[in-house]
Amino acid sequence: MNGLARYLRSCLAERQLSAAELARRSGLGRSTIYVYLNGTRATAPDEATLQAFAKALRVPLADLRRAASLPTSATSKFELPAEAARLTPKQRKAVLAVVAAMLDSGSAKR
Repeated sequence: MNGLARYLRSCLAERQLSAAELARRSGLGRSTIYVYLNGTRATAPDEATLQAFAKALRVPLADLRRAASLPTSATSKFELPAEAARLTPKQRKAVLAVVAAMLDSGSAKR
């Protein structure tokens, strides 16, 4: 079980909430809730999911980010420099592949 799963389970236990109630309060599907509670999701949650958990559980977003091994403050949108417009379609595809590989390797460490 990963850190986010432990944190979510702890929050549910402290508040005496069920997974079904978390799904109702967060607006997330039950299957999504169970994936996070079991720690079986291979990638980190997106910002909208973290915000839904924070609102439903009334916990700081930074605590959820920390539990998910993410930066505790919101990160700014990443944009390539203007010079990247000179890249060919093949080069752009390669850049996107590198970013995807970096994100995948980061989630594997969690």
